[in-house]
Amino acid sequence: MKLSVCLITYNHERFITQALESALAQKTNFEFEIVVGEDCSADHTRQILVEYQQRYPNTIRLMLPEKNLGANRNFARTLQACRGQYIALLEGDDYWTSPTKLQEQVNFLDSHAECAICFHAVRVFHEGGNEASRISPRFGHKKISTIEDLLGLGNFIPTCAAVFRNGLIKEFPDCFYTLRIADFSLHVLNAQYGKIGYINKVMGAYRIHSGGTFSAANTSGNAREVVRTYDYLNSYLDYKYDRTIKAIQSYWRAVDYYRKGRFTRAQACAAKRVWTPPFNSQAVMAGLLTYLPPLYRLVRTFRPLA
Repeated sequence: MKLSVCLITYNHERFITQALESALAQKTNFEFEIVVGEDCSADHTRQILVEYQQRYPNTIRLMLPEKNLGANRNFARTLQACRGQYIALLEGDDYWTSPTKLQEQVNFLDSHAECAICFHAVRVFHEGGNEASRISPRFGHKKISTIEDLLGLGNFIPTCAAVFRNGLIKEFPDCFYTLRIADFSLHVLNAQYGKIGYINKVMGAYRIHSGGTFSAANTSGNAREVVRTYDYLNSYLDYKYDRTIKAIQSYWRAVDYYRKGRFTRAQACAAKRVWTPPFNSQAVMAGLLTYLPPLYRLVRTFRPLA
């Protein structure tokens, strides 16, 4: 088996058909399977999946636990059931927009033995909202990145854009199951074993909606979760990237304090980020918060988590 699609879903009855159809529409010169982890949804997601599996019994495999496992255990269980040489990630509320996506990413990984992961650009849009869509990652992302880039820049790999080599992670550490940012953690774990390739082409759609797991409305809570995730990764990686990780954590602590109205503490944390690599847009925002708070407030209205 060349590739497995790892499709994770929970309470996605409004979206799961679009996700499945986008996977089934893939045109490839290799065999692939769709392994679906459905975690005891409270809506009709499971019924929809069963109907699809009956229509495509040779392509779709369902992982249907008798009780809710929780997001990360469902994710890990489904990943471990994948039999392909490569694994493509897809969540039940996202979808792919190019029928050649899987073929292009497999071609890339086949010809770039140094890469553990390959991803592409996606369109990020707000379901039912008035906000304009955007492309992620932003213009100018380099073709080949490293684990240092991933840790320093944060998660620039949209979940529905990732394809990676199967079998790099033999067993998930216990802490993995407690994290909310499981996809980023998975990418970092995989990036220990190779570089990250980028195809500069929009081939997927990432949906933001009220039922999503990481809503921007809870900026402070998200900031604390980012800090906690980096704590776990720092320990797991034996503090090899400690300086970079601590700088990133300082910035997210600043975001947390700013959200709470503790501006002096926010500036103190931001100051620790300003002069520590990587020198990117996050470092610029940290500099604005430290030295030009009014301008930071203005920019922040357009980039809430920046």
